Amino acid sequence: MQVTGMCRRWMTVVVVALVVGSYASRAEAAIEIKSESGWSASLDGFLNLFLVDTWGQGAPTAPNTGDVWSAPTDNNVFRVRTGFLPSAFGFNASAPEWEGMKFKLRVGIYVQLNSINTRTTPTGDYRNTPTIDWREFNITMDGKFGQVLVGRALNLYQADAVLSDISLFGVGIPGQVGGNVLGGWPTLGHIGFGYLYPAFGAQVRYTTPDLSGFKLAIEIGDPSKIAGPTPAATATITSLPDLEMTLSYSNKFDSVSLRAWLGGIFNRAWFANRVAGLLAPTGAVNGRGGSAGLGVGVSVLDLIASGFWAEGMGTFQQFDGGDSLDRTGAPVSSKGFLLQASAKIDKTKFGANYGQVMADRTTDQNTTNTPVIERRQALTFGVYHDLNSWLKLVAEYSWYDLKWYGGASQSGNVATVGGFFFW
Repeated sequence: MQVTGMCRRWMTVVVVALVVGSYASRAEAAIEIKSESGWSASLDGFLNLFLVDTWGQGAPTAPNTGDVWSAPTDNNVFRVRTGFLPSAFGFNASAPEWEGMKFKLRVGIYVQLNSINTRTTPTGDYRNTPTIDWREFNITMDGKFGQVLVGRALNLYQADAVLSDISLFGVGIPGQVGGNVLGGWPTLGHIGFGYLYPAFGAQVRYTTPDLSGFKLAIEIGDPSKIAGPTPAATATITSLPDLEMTLSYSNKFDSVSLRAWLGGIFNRAWFANRVAGLLAPTGAVNGRGGSAGLGVGVSVLDLIASGFWAEGMGTFQQFDGGDSLDRTGAPVSSKGFLLQASAKIDKTKFGANYGQVMADRTTDQNTTNTPVIERRQALTFGVYHDLNSWLKLVAEYSWYDLKWYGGASQSGNVATVGGFFFW
Protein backbone atom coordinates (compact mmCIF):
# COMPACT_ATOMS: atom_id res chain seq x y z
CA MET A 1 0.00 0.00 0.00
CA GLN A 2 1.36 3.41 -0.98
CA VAL A 3 1.51 6.03 1.77
CA THR A 4 0.85 9.57 0.52
CA GLY A 5 2.68 12.69 1.73
CA MET A 6 -0.43 13.77 3.65
CA CYS A 7 -0.65 10.39 5.43
CA ARG A 8 3.05 10.47 6.34
CA ARG A 9 2.69 13.97 7.74
CA TRP A 10 -0.22 13.02 10.00
CA MET A 11 1.38 9.76 11.12
CA THR A 12 4.27 11.93 12.36
CA VAL A 13 1.82 14.39 13.97
CA VAL A 14 0.09 11.65 15.98
CA VAL A 15 3.37 10.10 17.18
CA VAL A 16 4.74 13.46 18.32
CA ALA A 17 1.48 14.32 20.11
CA LEU A 18 1.53 11.03 22.03
CA VAL A 19 5.18 11.53 23.04
CA VAL A 20 4.47 15.09 24.23
CA GLY A 21 1.38 13.93 26.12
CA SER A 22 3.19 11.12 27.93
CA TYR A 23 5.98 13.50 28.97
CA ALA A 24 3.68 16.31 30.14
CA SER A 25 1.64 13.97 32.36
CA ARG A 26 4.62 13.73 34.73
CA ALA A 27 4.53 17.45 35.57
CA GLU A 28 3.51 18.89 38.95
CA ALA A 29 0.38 21.00 39.57
CA ALA A 30 -0.33 24.49 41.00
CA ILE A 31 1.57 26.56 43.59
CA GLU A 32 -0.12 28.46 46.43
CA ILE A 33 1.36 30.39 49.36
CA LYS A 34 -0.50 31.61 52.47
CA SER A 35 0.70 33.83 55.33
CA GLU A 36 -0.46 34.05 58.94
CA SER A 37 -1.52 37.68 58.37
CA GLY A 38 -4.23 36.56 55.91
CA TRP A 39 -2.47 37.34 52.64
CA SER A 40 -2.28 34.60 50.04
CA ALA A 41 -0.67 34.28 46.61
CA SER A 42 -0.86 31.68 43.89
CA LEU A 43 0.57 30.93 40.46
CA ASP A 44 -1.38 29.35 37.63
CA GLY A 45 -1.28 29.01 33.88
CA PHE A 46 -1.07 26.63 31.00
CA LEU A 47 1.08 25.72 28.04
CA ASN A 48 -0.54 24.71 24.77
CA LEU A 49 0.95 23.69 21.46
CA PHE A 50 -0.66 22.52 18.21
CA LEU A 51 0.48 21.02 14.95
CA VAL A 52 -1.55 22.97 12.38
CA ASP A 53 -1.93 21.86 8.77
CA THR A 54 -3.83 24.18 6.39
CA TRP A 55 -4.66 23.53 2.74
CA GLY A 56 -7.04 24.97 0.18
CA GLN A 57 -7.24 28.06 -2.00
CA GLY A 58 -5.16 31.18 -1.61
CA ALA A 59 -6.80 34.60 -1.59
CA PRO A 60 -8.11 35.53 -5.05
CA THR A 61 -6.00 37.95 -7.08
CA ALA A 62 -9.10 40.06 -7.69
CA PRO A 63 -10.17 41.41 -5.33
CA ASN A 64 -6.81 41.78 -3.61
CA THR A 65 -8.38 42.75 -0.30
CA GLY A 66 -5.63 41.56 2.00
CA ASP A 67 -8.18 39.69 4.11
CA VAL A 68 -5.87 38.58 6.91
CA TRP A 69 -8.12 35.78 8.15
CA SER A 70 -7.57 33.72 5.01
CA ALA A 71 -4.69 31.51 3.98
CA PRO A 72 -2.18 33.44 1.82
CA THR A 73 -1.32 30.69 -0.64
CA ASP A 74 -2.69 27.74 -2.61
CA ASN A 75 0.08 25.58 -1.18
CA ASN A 76 -0.23 23.39 1.90
CA VAL A 77 1.09 25.32 4.95
CA PHE A 78 2.25 23.59 8.13
CA ARG A 79 3.13 25.34 11.40
CA VAL A 80 3.81 24.35 15.01
CA ARG A 81 2.11 27.07 17.03
CA THR A 82 -0.08 28.09 19.93
CA GLY A 83 -3.84 27.75 19.56
CA PHE A 84 -6.75 30.16 20.06
CA LEU A 85 -5.47 30.80 23.58
CA PRO A 86 -1.81 31.77 23.93
CA SER A 87 0.18 30.00 26.62
CA ALA A 88 -0.34 31.79 29.93
CA PHE A 89 1.37 32.58 33.21
CA GLY A 90 -0.85 34.00 35.94
CA PHE A 91 -0.12 35.54 39.34
CA ASN A 92 -2.87 36.07 41.94
CA ALA A 93 -2.78 37.82 45.30
CA SER A 94 -5.58 38.07 47.88
CA ALA A 95 -5.66 40.57 50.73
CA PRO A 96 -7.15 39.86 54.16
CA GLU A 97 -10.90 40.44 54.27
CA TRP A 98 -11.71 44.01 55.29
CA GLU A 99 -15.12 45.38 56.26
CA GLY A 100 -16.80 42.41 54.59
CA MET A 101 -14.94 43.02 51.31
CA LYS A 102 -12.43 40.81 49.51
CA PHE A 103 -9.66 42.30 47.33
CA LYS A 104 -7.81 40.28 44.70
CA LEU A 105 -5.05 41.09 42.23
CA ARG A 106 -4.75 39.26 38.89
CA VAL A 107 -1.81 39.49 36.50
CA GLY A 108 -2.00 37.38 33.34
CA ILE A 109 0.87 37.25 30.84
CA TYR A 110 0.12 35.43 27.58
CA VAL A 111 2.89 34.19 25.31
CA GLN A 112 3.08 32.78 21.80
CA LEU A 113 5.39 29.77 21.47
CA ASN A 114 5.88 30.13 17.71
CA SER A 115 7.93 32.83 16.04
CA ILE A 116 6.22 35.59 14.07
CA ASN A 117 7.22 34.08 10.74
CA THR A 118 8.96 30.72 10.32
CA ARG A 119 11.70 29.42 12.61
CA THR A 120 14.44 30.31 10.15
CA THR A 121 13.38 33.86 9.22
CA PRO A 122 15.59 36.23 11.24
CA THR A 123 15.15 40.00 11.41
CA GLY A 124 17.66 42.71 12.20
CA ASP A 125 15.85 43.77 15.38
CA TYR A 126 14.88 40.20 16.42
CA ARG A 127 11.16 40.92 15.95
CA ASN A 128 10.72 37.30 14.91
CA THR A 129 10.77 36.28 18.57
CA PRO A 130 7.46 35.14 20.16
CA THR A 131 4.85 37.79 21.01
CA ILE A 132 4.10 38.58 24.68
CA ASP A 133 0.67 39.99 25.51
CA TRP A 134 -0.11 41.52 28.92
CA ARG A 135 -3.82 40.71 28.76
CA GLU A 136 -4.77 40.88 32.43
CA PHE A 137 -3.65 43.30 35.13
CA ASN A 138 -6.56 44.13 37.41
CA ILE A 139 -7.88 44.36 40.95
CA THR A 140 -11.34 43.13 41.98
CA MET A 141 -13.30 44.11 45.06
CA ASP A 142 -16.12 41.75 46.08
CA GLY A 143 -18.82 42.35 48.67
CA LYS A 144 -22.57 42.19 49.26
CA PHE A 145 -22.91 44.97 46.68
CA GLY A 146 -21.43 42.81 43.92
CA GLN A 147 -18.02 43.23 42.31
CA VAL A 148 -15.94 46.16 41.06
CA LEU A 149 -13.05 45.47 38.65
CA VAL A 150 -10.39 48.10 37.92
CA GLY A 151 -7.59 47.52 35.41
CA ARG A 152 -7.03 45.55 32.23
CA ALA A 153 -9.32 42.61 31.38
CA LEU A 154 -11.38 41.05 28.59
CA ASN A 155 -13.98 43.55 27.38
CA LEU A 156 -17.64 42.65 27.84
CA TYR A 157 -19.21 42.88 24.38
CA GLN A 158 -19.36 39.39 22.78
CA ALA A 159 -17.06 37.93 25.45
CA ASP A 160 -19.74 35.31 26.23
CA ALA A 161 -19.67 34.08 22.62
CA VAL A 162 -15.88 33.81 22.62
CA LEU A 163 -15.74 31.99 25.96
CA SER A 164 -18.44 29.54 24.82
CA ASP A 165 -16.60 28.54 21.62
CA ILE A 166 -15.39 24.91 21.75
CA SER A 167 -12.21 26.07 19.98
CA LEU A 168 -11.27 28.14 23.04
CA PHE A 169 -9.19 25.07 23.92
CA GLY A 170 -8.33 24.36 20.30
CA VAL A 171 -7.44 26.22 17.11
CA GLY A 172 -10.51 26.86 14.97
CA ILE A 173 -9.55 29.00 11.96
CA PRO A 174 -5.77 29.72 11.97
CA GLY A 175 -5.65 32.87 9.84
CA GLN A 176 -2.47 33.55 7.90
CA VAL A 177 -0.24 30.77 9.21
CA GLY A 178 2.62 32.07 7.06
CA GLY A 179 3.80 35.64 6.76
CA ASN A 180 4.06 38.42 9.31
CA VAL A 181 0.41 39.50 9.54
CA LEU A 182 -0.87 36.98 12.08
CA GLY A 183 2.01 34.56 12.51
CA GLY A 184 2.95 36.08 15.86
CA TRP A 185 -0.57 36.04 17.29
CA PRO A 186 -3.01 33.33 18.37
CA THR A 187 -5.30 31.52 15.97
CA LEU A 188 -8.87 32.77 15.54
CA GLY A 189 -11.35 30.24 16.86
CA HIS A 190 -14.42 31.77 15.12
CA ILE A 191 -13.33 35.43 15.19
CA GLY A 192 -14.69 36.84 11.95
CA PHE A 193 -16.60 33.57 11.41
CA GLY A 194 -19.28 33.85 14.12
CA TYR A 195 -18.44 36.79 16.37
CA LEU A 196 -16.24 39.88 16.65
CA TYR A 197 -13.13 39.91 18.84
CA PRO A 198 -13.74 41.91 22.06
CA ALA A 199 -10.00 42.30 22.88
CA PHE A 200 -8.55 43.16 26.30
CA GLY A 201 -8.62 46.75 27.51
CA ALA A 202 -8.37 49.18 30.40
CA GLN A 203 -11.72 49.51 32.18
CA VAL A 204 -13.76 50.04 35.30
CA ARG A 205 -16.50 47.42 35.57
CA TYR A 206 -19.34 46.89 38.02
CA THR A 207 -21.21 43.58 38.31
CA THR A 208 -24.29 43.20 40.48
CA PRO A 209 -24.64 40.32 42.95
CA ASP A 210 -26.60 37.28 41.83
CA LEU A 211 -30.28 38.25 41.74
CA SER A 212 -32.20 34.95 41.40
CA GLY A 213 -29.86 33.92 38.57
CA PHE A 214 -29.59 37.36 36.94
CA LYS A 215 -26.47 39.54 36.84
CA LEU A 216 -25.85 42.90 35.19
CA ALA A 217 -22.31 43.97 34.27
CA ILE A 218 -21.53 47.54 33.15
CA GLU A 219 -18.15 48.60 31.76
CA ILE A 220 -16.66 52.07 31.32
CA GLY A 221 -13.77 51.30 28.99
CA ASP A 222 -10.87 52.85 27.17
CA PRO A 223 -12.38 54.16 23.88
CA SER A 224 -11.27 53.01 20.44
CA LYS A 225 -10.68 54.73 17.14
CA ILE A 226 -13.13 53.65 14.43
CA ALA A 227 -11.10 52.64 11.39
CA GLY A 228 -11.88 52.78 7.70
CA PRO A 229 -9.75 51.60 4.77
CA THR A 230 -7.53 54.72 4.77
CA PRO A 231 -6.13 57.10 7.42
CA ALA A 232 -8.38 59.84 6.05
CA ALA A 233 -11.47 57.67 6.63
CA THR A 234 -10.55 56.77 10.22
CA ALA A 235 -12.09 58.55 13.22
CA THR A 236 -9.20 58.91 15.65
CA ILE A 237 -10.32 61.51 18.21
CA THR A 238 -11.94 59.91 21.28
CA SER A 239 -13.64 62.30 23.71
CA LEU A 240 -16.03 59.87 25.40
CA PRO A 241 -15.49 56.50 27.11
CA ASP A 242 -16.47 53.21 25.55
CA LEU A 243 -19.66 51.89 27.20
CA GLU A 244 -20.51 48.18 27.36
CA MET A 245 -23.02 46.06 29.26
CA THR A 246 -24.16 42.46 29.60
CA LEU A 247 -27.28 41.14 31.29
CA SER A 248 -26.86 37.43 31.98
CA TYR A 249 -28.94 34.64 33.48
CA SER A 250 -27.80 31.26 34.76
CA ASN A 251 -29.76 28.59 36.61
CA LYS A 252 -30.28 24.85 36.89
CA PHE A 253 -33.56 22.98 37.05
CA ASP A 254 -33.08 19.32 38.01
CA SER A 255 -30.99 17.89 35.14
CA VAL A 256 -31.43 20.93 32.87
CA SER A 257 -29.06 23.92 33.00
CA LEU A 258 -29.95 27.22 31.36
CA ARG A 259 -27.86 30.31 30.59
CA ALA A 260 -28.61 33.35 28.50
CA TRP A 261 -27.19 36.80 27.86
CA LEU A 262 -27.96 40.14 26.23
CA GLY A 263 -25.16 42.59 25.45
CA GLY A 264 -24.68 46.08 24.09
CA ILE A 265 -21.88 48.51 23.23
CA PHE A 266 -21.50 52.17 22.23
CA ASN A 267 -18.28 53.91 21.14
CA ARG A 268 -18.09 57.40 19.55
CA ALA A 269 -15.11 58.93 17.75
CA TRP A 270 -14.50 62.13 15.77
CA PHE A 271 -12.70 62.65 12.46
CA ALA A 272 -9.77 65.01 12.18
CA ASN A 273 -10.34 67.69 9.51
CA ARG A 274 -7.30 66.58 7.52
CA VAL A 275 -5.06 63.51 7.62
CA ALA A 276 -1.64 63.68 5.95
CA GLY A 277 -2.87 66.53 3.74
CA LEU A 278 -5.89 64.58 2.48
CA LEU A 279 -9.46 65.78 2.77
CA ALA A 280 -11.27 63.67 5.36
CA PRO A 281 -14.83 63.26 6.62
CA THR A 282 -15.83 65.67 9.37
CA GLY A 283 -17.91 65.31 12.50
CA ALA A 284 -18.36 62.12 14.52
CA VAL A 285 -19.29 58.53 13.86
CA ASN A 286 -20.78 55.92 16.20
CA GLY A 287 -19.83 52.30 16.64
CA ARG A 288 -22.59 50.32 18.30
CA GLY A 289 -23.99 46.84 18.53
CA GLY A 290 -26.17 44.31 20.30
CA SER A 291 -25.64 40.63 21.06
CA ALA A 292 -27.59 37.72 22.51
CA GLY A 293 -27.00 34.09 23.38
CA LEU A 294 -28.74 31.05 24.80
CA GLY A 295 -27.30 27.84 26.18
CA VAL A 296 -29.15 24.71 27.31
CA GLY A 297 -27.56 21.67 28.94
CA VAL A 298 -29.39 18.35 29.28
CA SER A 299 -27.52 15.36 30.67
CA VAL A 300 -24.31 15.05 28.59
CA LEU A 301 -25.57 17.35 25.81
CA ASP A 302 -24.86 21.09 25.63
CA LEU A 303 -26.43 23.39 22.99
CA ILE A 304 -25.45 27.04 22.44
CA ALA A 305 -26.63 29.69 20.00
CA SER A 306 -25.26 33.23 19.88
CA GLY A 307 -25.63 36.16 17.52
CA PHE A 308 -24.86 39.85 17.09
CA TRP A 309 -25.67 42.95 15.09
CA ALA A 310 -23.18 45.83 14.77
CA GLU A 311 -22.73 49.15 12.99
CA GLY A 312 -19.34 50.78 12.59
CA MET A 313 -17.58 47.82 14.24
CA GLY A 314 -16.23 45.82 11.31
CA THR A 315 -16.38 42.12 10.56
CA PHE A 316 -13.65 40.63 12.75
CA GLN A 317 -11.99 43.05 15.19
CA GLN A 318 -14.21 45.51 16.98
CA PHE A 319 -13.81 49.11 15.70
CA ASP A 320 -10.16 49.25 14.59
CA GLY A 321 -9.80 46.42 12.07
CA GLY A 322 -9.91 48.76 9.06
CA ASP A 323 -13.33 47.74 7.73
CA SER A 324 -15.66 49.47 10.21
CA LEU A 325 -16.19 52.44 7.85
CA ASP A 326 -16.11 52.94 4.09
CA ARG A 327 -13.84 55.44 2.33
CA THR A 328 -16.33 58.26 2.96
CA GLY A 329 -16.48 57.57 6.70
CA ALA A 330 -19.93 55.94 6.61
CA PRO A 331 -20.35 53.02 9.07
CA VAL A 332 -20.54 49.44 7.75
CA SER A 333 -23.29 47.20 9.15
CA SER A 334 -22.39 43.62 10.07
CA LYS A 335 -24.06 40.67 11.73
CA GLY A 336 -23.28 37.07 12.60
CA PHE A 337 -24.13 33.95 14.55
CA LEU A 338 -22.59 30.80 15.99
CA LEU A 339 -24.44 27.49 16.54
CA GLN A 340 -22.79 24.82 18.64
CA ALA A 341 -23.50 21.34 20.01
CA SER A 342 -21.27 19.26 22.27
CA ALA A 343 -21.51 16.11 24.36
CA LYS A 344 -19.29 15.20 27.32
CA ILE A 345 -18.94 11.44 27.79
CA ASP A 346 -16.77 10.53 30.74
CA LYS A 347 -13.56 12.55 30.17
CA THR A 348 -14.08 13.22 26.47
CA LYS A 349 -16.01 16.07 24.86
CA PHE A 350 -17.20 15.81 21.26
CA GLY A 351 -18.24 19.08 19.70
CA ALA A 352 -19.19 20.82 16.47
CA ASN A 353 -20.07 24.40 15.61
CA TYR A 354 -20.97 26.47 12.58
CA GLY A 355 -20.75 30.23 12.29
CA GLN A 356 -21.11 33.13 9.88
CA VAL A 357 -20.25 36.82 9.79
CA MET A 358 -21.90 38.94 7.08
CA ALA A 359 -21.61 42.59 6.04
CA ASP A 360 -23.81 44.95 4.03
CA ARG A 361 -22.19 47.27 1.53
CA THR A 362 -22.65 50.99 2.14
CA THR A 363 -24.13 53.31 -0.48
CA ASP A 364 -20.65 54.34 -1.65
CA GLN A 365 -19.42 50.73 -1.77
CA ASN A 366 -22.43 49.78 -3.89
CA THR A 367 -21.96 52.73 -6.22
CA THR A 368 -18.27 51.98 -6.74
CA ASN A 369 -18.80 48.18 -6.68
CA THR A 370 -16.12 47.84 -3.99
CA PRO A 371 -15.13 44.16 -3.54
CA VAL A 372 -15.36 44.01 0.26
CA ILE A 373 -16.15 40.87 2.26
CA GLU A 374 -19.79 39.80 1.99
CA ARG A 375 -19.66 36.64 4.14
CA ARG A 376 -17.30 34.40 6.07
CA GLN A 377 -18.46 30.98 7.25
CA ALA A 378 -16.74 28.12 9.04
CA LEU A 379 -17.52 24.65 10.39
CA THR A 380 -15.45 22.98 13.12
CA PHE A 381 -15.47 19.42 14.52
CA GLY A 382 -13.41 18.67 17.62
CA VAL A 383 -12.53 16.03 20.20
CA TYR A 384 -11.25 17.25 23.59
CA HIS A 385 -10.02 14.59 26.00
CA ASP A 386 -8.94 15.18 29.61
CA LEU A 387 -6.26 12.64 30.47
CA ASN A 388 -6.34 14.05 33.99
CA SER A 389 -7.02 17.38 35.73
CA TRP A 390 -3.93 19.02 34.22
CA LEU A 391 -3.56 17.53 30.76
CA LYS A 392 -5.97 17.90 27.81
CA LEU A 393 -5.47 16.42 24.33
CA VAL A 394 -7.23 18.03 21.38
CA ALA A 395 -7.91 17.17 17.73
CA GLU A 396 -9.89 19.45 15.40
CA TYR A 397 -10.89 19.75 11.77
CA SER A 398 -12.25 23.02 10.34
CA TRP A 399 -13.58 24.07 6.95
CA TYR A 400 -13.86 27.76 6.09
CA ASP A 401 -15.22 29.75 3.17
CA LEU A 402 -15.04 33.44 2.24
CA LYS A 403 -17.10 35.35 -0.30
CA TRP A 404 -16.53 38.89 -1.57
CA TYR A 405 -19.03 41.23 -3.19
CA GLY A 406 -18.37 40.88 -6.89
CA GLY A 407 -18.24 37.08 -6.88
CA ALA A 408 -14.71 36.20 -5.72
CA SER A 409 -14.46 33.39 -3.17
CA GLN A 410 -11.99 31.24 -1.27
CA SER A 411 -12.20 28.10 0.85
CA GLY A 412 -9.80 26.02 2.88
CA ASN A 413 -9.33 23.21 5.39
CA VAL A 414 -7.51 23.02 8.72
CA ALA A 415 -6.49 19.89 10.62
CA THR A 416 -4.88 20.22 14.04
CA VAL A 417 -3.73 18.06 16.92
CA GLY A 418 -2.16 19.17 20.19
CA GLY A 419 -3.05 19.84 23.78
CA PHE A 420 -2.87 21.81 27.02
CA PHE A 421 -0.80 21.35 30.14
CA PHE A 422 -2.33 23.24 33.10
CA TRP A 423 -0.75 24.14 36.40
